[in-house]
Amino acid sequence: AASDVYKRQIVLSVARAQAELVRRNLRLVLMGEPTTRDDGGERVQIRAEVSTLRGAVGVLLGFGNWVEAVSPPELRALMVEIADEARAQYEAAEPTLP
Repeated sequence: AASDVYKRQIVLSVARAQAELVRRNLRLVLMGEPTTRDDGGERVQIRAEVSTLRGAVGVLLGFGNWVEAVSPPELRALMVEIADEARAQYEAAEPTLP
C-alpha cells in the first residue's frame, strides 16, 4: 500500500504558532531534517521526508486544522480515511470494551 512505502516526501501547511510543535512531533517519523518556508503569513510550509505516510497521519491528525497535508495526494486521502474511521468509532452508541 502507498502508506507502507518508506521515505516519502510530504508537504504541510501549518499555522505559524504551532510550526515548531509540529516539527518536534514529526521527529517520530522523520527521515532527515525538515525544511520550513516562511513567507511571513499566518501559515508556514514544512517539507519533510517521513518513514511512512500512516505514521505521519498518526502524528498530524492530533493537530486538527492547525495542519493541512498539501501533498502527496495519498497522504491527504489517508488523513480523511483515518479521521473518518475515528469519527465512526466515536459516533457508536456504546464504546467497544474487550
